[in-house]
Amino acid sequence: MKSRQTFGLWVSDSALGRLLAVAIVVCVLSAAGLCGATESAQAKALFKDPPREYSTGPLWVWNDMLTERQVRETLRDLAGQKVKQVWVHPRPGLMTPYLSKDWFGLWKAALDEARRLDMNVWIYDENSYVLGDFALKPADHGFVIVPDQPLKLGADWNSQGHPFYGGGVAYREHFRVGQKTGRYAVALRGWYGSVAKVSVRGRAIGYIDAPPWECDVTKWIRPGENDIEVTVIGTLKNTLGPHHGNPQLGAARPINFQQGPNPGPPPGDRYSTVPYGLAEPFVLKHSAKAGLVAAQ
Repeated sequence: MKSRQTFGLWVSDSALGRLLAVAIVVCVLSAAGLCGATESAQAKALFKDPPREYSTGPLWVWNDMLTERQVRETLRDLAGQKVKQVWVHPRPGLMTPYLSKDWFGLWKAALDEARRLDMNVWIYDENSYVLGDFALKPADHGFVIVPDQPLKLGADWNSQGHPFYGGGVAYREHFRVGQKTGRYAVALRGWYGSVAKVSVRGRAIGYIDAPPWECDVTKWIRPGENDIEVTVIGTLKNTLGPHHGNPQLGAARPINFQQGPNPGPPPGDRYSTVPYGLAEPFVLKHSAKAGLVAAQ
């Protein structure tokens, strides 16, 4: 084994190698510690006085009858408190007509003042929700609100003014059964939905989600009148989209929500929604021994 004198000490080459390795590691860790301390100091400085994109962003409620002077003075007041970005949030009580010429005039003033103050102004895309019973009618740009009408059997929900509805709609039929024999099943003939819930005399029995589109209800059928309800359930595809760019049914990828029409909303009848609903009355099928037949 070779050895050499180092700093007045005799050490082997292998030991020297280990010492050098340790020394390098110590130097690296020391440098990392200095870098960590520097980064920590920088982080503390950023927390104390963050840049615009990391600063507090409060909701800026717009209501009442706003004026350009109010908008500019509010932004100056916020900037004086080191608030560097805001979210415009229209709320109940707003008297300036939403999305009107005056509304966009206020926005122009807000953006102009924010640019001068080096602030961000964000759009909080929400105003008051429409409440009550109503339907939608396709228009040249999107839809218009029209009075609601009861949903009818034989047509999908889209064509009856509910293109964005993805919940459930109940359809009821009454069946008279004489002497109970054999087996009974609720059968769907013409429908479109993600799943259908079957209830007999107010009690949930089961679901229909695959061919042959039937649900056995033998156990719950009684001689005499039987009230049966089928609730056709849609999906959130209609409610949340994607609604544009002819998306593949069953696919909802991020890119599908980045293909908005240009310019502005397309005609209402070009929105991509699924025509859920019950096209034909469901039937109660009866089987004594062999195949099921429709009950009278």
